[in-house]
Amino acid sequence: MWETARGGRRDGIIAALGIGAGTLVHICAAVLGLSVILASSEALFTIVKWVGAAYLLYIAVSLVISGERRGGGPQSAPRQSGWRLLRAAAFVNILNPKVALFFLAYLLTFITINLR
Repeated sequence: MWETARGGRRDGIIAALGIGAGTLVHICAAVLGLSVILASSEALFTIVKWVGAAYLLYIAVSLVISGERRGGGPQSAPRQSGWRLLRAAAFVNILNPKVALFFLAYLLTFITINLR
């Protein structure tokens, strides 16, 4: 994780909690059947992919610009607030359509086994 390398153990734990929060969103979507809509609609899947890619590009550009303003690398970066870091990690995971498809496939396999 980039945040652990840049901000230490505290930032790594907060980022992991954000990723876990994003995973809970995908689990709820799979349980409610929203992941089926995402998997069956090629247009919606493409939109989510592009939105996720745009968000990752935004994060990358923000890191480069903030590094140039400070005139240093990641070592001179000020500590990010915990809520902001948690929110950013959650959004990265929520906007990753592959995670939604994974939980959809896993959940459908689990439900099929129990229905027999």
